[in-house]
Amino acid sequence: MDRARAAGSLKRFSQGCGVSIPDWMEAMFSGLDDAPDMCAMVAASLASEQCRRLATEGVVGYHIYTLNKPDVSLSVCRALPVRG
Repeated sequence: MDRARAAGSLKRFSQGCGVSIPDWMEAMFSGLDDAPDMCAMVAASLASEQCRRLATEGVVGYHIYTLNKPDVSLSVCRALPVRG
């Protein structure tokens, strides 16, 4: 799947869930259509920060949608503290 279709998939997915992508977040990915590694790094960083913020509010579990990008999910999990 090419990058333009992938970006469209993300927008359709979020709209199907009844949510929108904030302008500031969309801007973070602007210009990364030909840089998939950088796009994945930005995605993992944003998701990790969101999980950290949720954790401060008492959330203890997450379901991460990465649209068939398992490396992004793994990066997010590795960035979060593990409790044992």
